[in-house]
Amino acid sequence: MYCTTCGKEIEPGARFCNHCGAPIESQMNESAGNSFEKTVPLNTSDAASSENAPVSSASSKRTPLSRNAKIGIAIGVVAIVVLVIIALVFLLPNQSQDNSTPTESETKTTVIDRTEPQDQSQDQNSGQSSSQDTASDADASENSSQSGTASDAYSESSIEGYTLYTNGRFGYSIAYPNYYLVPYVSENGSGITIEDNNDDEIRIDVWGNNNSAGETLDERFLSLVETVGIEGYTASGDTWYVYSYEANGRVIYTKEYVGSGSIATMSISYPRSMSSVGDALVEAVAPTFEPGDTSVAH
Repeated sequence: MYCTTCGKEIEPGARFCNHCGAPIESQMNESAGNSFEKTVPLNTSDAASSENAPVSSASSKRTPLSRNAKIGIAIGVVAIVVLVIIALVFLLPNQSQDNSTPTESETKTTVIDRTEPQDQSQDQNSGQSSSQDTASDADASENSSQSGTASDAYSESSIEGYTLYTNGRFGYSIAYPNYYLVPYVSENGSGITIEDNNDDEIRIDVWGNNNSAGETLDERFLSLVETVGIEGYTASGDTWYVYSYEANGRVIYTKEYVGSGSIATMSISYPRSMSSVGDALVEAVAPTFEPGDTSVAH
């Protein structure tokens, strides 16, 4: 042991330095204090080192994703997007088709000029023969002045279960059920006769003729009513009139357009016993009858 004051060696067990006389105990206490103070920062450093050790370890475990892992995640996301698109492609067209499919309740039928024939007890044959004779007279009168052929005057096109007939000579047109037949076409192209394929008792006659006498709408209407002589249902417009009556157990519905140059006529007849079918036919067919140009002769 050495004296902290003079630096010389001290004998073991001495209480004072035998060289400078400095007390040995105070030197030992001072030495011990210095030794204690030197160990404190050493322990503090070790503690700090030990506390930082797990932090460094934890930081070392946070490694970034590898390139392959990133590619795998990207492929997974793309696959999910593709599946969603495929599902939409298959589902949306089906839903659109379901929404656009029409139902039977959406079918529209235009109904005008509904007839209300009255029961008659008179036994007259002039009613039914009137429309037929008129068509025959029209054919006969036109044969002398016109040379049109049946093939030139006959034109058809199919529309929604109906056949649209357009007369090539007078230009009038009418739509009738496509299962009806046309057993007669006039030679001069003035008109045709249409009959039910299932029951020929239901008949439609359409024809045209030139207004060579210059008759007015009222004159034509009154002439037909006086000729038939039966009270019935009537209606009229600026260029047309309707006259419906019953004779010999049959209902005859006539609609005629009168112009200064020509006249277009439609007649629908059917048995009174089949009025439910006949009335429905009138409601469906009569509104489709168009006169063409009646201001000129044809």
